Amino acid sequence: MVRFGQFIATVSFLCVTACGSADNAATPGQTVDTALAASTTIANDPSLSKPPTSPTSFTSSTSSTSVLAVTTSAATSAPLDGSSPISHGSLAISQQCGSPDMVGVFALDGSGVVAELPAVGRPAWSPDGARLAVLDQRTGDVQIFELATGMSSTVAHADLATRLTESPGSQGDVVGWSPDGTRLAYSFIPPASQMSGLYETHVVNADGSGNVTVAADIAGSLKSGRAPVWWGRDGRLVRVTGPPLASADPGQFSVQEIDPSTGKVGNTVATFALPHSFVLDNAVSAPLNAAAFITVDINNDHAYTVSVIDLTTGRADAVTVASATDQVEFSPDGSSLAFVTTDEVGLGDELHLYVLNGGVDRIVTTKADGRRPTWSPTGDVIAVDGVPVKLVDVSSGEVSTLDVVPFECYDLFLAWRP
Repeated sequence: MVRFGQFIATVSFLCVTACGSADNAATPGQTVDTALAASTTIANDPSLSKPPTSPTSFTSSTSSTSVLAVTTSAATSAPLDGSSPISHGSLAISQQCGSPDMVGVFALDGSGVVAELPAVGRPAWSPDGARLAVLDQRTGDVQIFELATGMSSTVAHADLATRLTESPGSQGDVVGWSPDGTRLAYSFIPPASQMSGLYETHVVNADGSGNVTVAADIAGSLKSGRAPVWWGRDGRLVRVTGPPLASADPGQFSVQEIDPSTGKVGNTVATFALPHSFVLDNAVSAPLNAAAFITVDINNDHAYTVSVIDLTTGRADAVTVASATDQVEFSPDGSSLAFVTTDEVGLGDELHLYVLNGGVDRIVTTKADGRRPTWSPTGDVIAVDGVPVKLVDVSSGEVSTLDVVPFECYDLFLAWRP
């Protein structure tokens, strides 16, 4: 265990509004037969939602990290009066800027920076909101940070493949908590699979013991998306598999259960086909009754499709989008799916909300200005990566700007604190 120093910082936060259209609806797709389950509330210590008076600095011992300023345009600012859901909670943001590279935790009530973590990768909150886990894309270390105590520990190490342009790691490398907070599942592409894109997946106890390897035959056709291993709210662990990249059309995919204690593959939850396409991203809902994919036509790299699979029936809906989209995210209750579309020059990004029971695709705002949506725990706000980060009220389409990331940063990953 390593203890980090403390620092005191003050930042300000203002809300910039930009009302996008919330009424633009596309033609409904095929109706999903089975209604998705209601959300389950996770018990949480109310004190965890309040940032400490002296934020925890997770910086390396050899260098110090200055606090990032929060700025906004006063001409379009609106006060955070506490009535808006956007003014509550905190957000973890992983950023690569050269200096500093870190995961920052920012309080959305304007009280400041909660913590800075010396790691880069998709942050994952423990169910109680007390710890953050990160598979560091630079080192391959799977680290757990305890915000209340300033303690951190390395519980596992992943031998990451080297990216062609930069350091080891990729945006697909991911870590996730079991619902009871006792285990982590982490997936990555090792050096031997750099060309095939096969993921290696492990399950480890949160104290670093009991590291189990999951059967390493997850399909290469998922190489460009996130590692396809997901925890269900009921404690089950599932993975998405598919054909090799060079397989014939159509591609047969499946969702399979994994025994987290042994790593062995168990029952197949559902099978389905995603014809002549590469998978760019994938997601599975927490109730484990729906899966979603972003695919691009193997013969037309401008033809994108968002496919939603009902895991209880195997039936699929599809939304054809003419522009690029990077990430799909289910709402906490599994009833809706969020994704962003953008034009070729990266302007006019539209945040879409797809309602599964009815197949309705609604544009929440045309001012998302990012590519990766992340739902708040209550499902009423969506954060979109980008510089600055945008916070979108799902009901009204109102957009607030969280300007805490330097303009030169890239590869932002966001995670709301439970």
